[in-house]
Amino acid sequence: MRAAEQAVALLVRAARLLGPREAGGRLVVQTRQPDHEVLQAVLHADPGRLVEGERERRMLLGLPPYGALARISGAVAPEFMARLGTPDDVNVLGPRDGAWLVRAADHDSLGAVLAGVERPSGRLRIEVDPRRA
Repeated sequence: MRAAEQAVALLVRAARLLGPREAGGRLVVQTRQPDHEVLQAVLHADPGRLVEGERERRMLLGLPPYGALARISGAVAPEFMARLGTPDDVNVLGPRDGAWLVRAADHDSLGAVLAGVERPSGRLRIEVDPRRA
């Protein structure tokens, strides 16, 4: 979900470590997509080049901030998800790597669906709008 942001952050961090161009710092990226928005945003030091495309993708997919997302994991996550079932108000993805993603149109809908599930005893982690999904 945040791959573009993470890629920009890594490239900017690498460029900072190399120092300014005037002092001999040079970052070389091998790619088949030199016009990719991530590379263009870093090349021109303009995050706005990335924001518009990211905004459109998130809106289309119903991802935050245009929707609500929760990542469910932990020892009792399978039991919690079995109790959750497949309500009409949300999309459930997973399991993948021991976690499920629950997506809803807004935080109120997501909260209502998750609050309506009886919590099993044991370790359960619910991350709303997780940094990595």
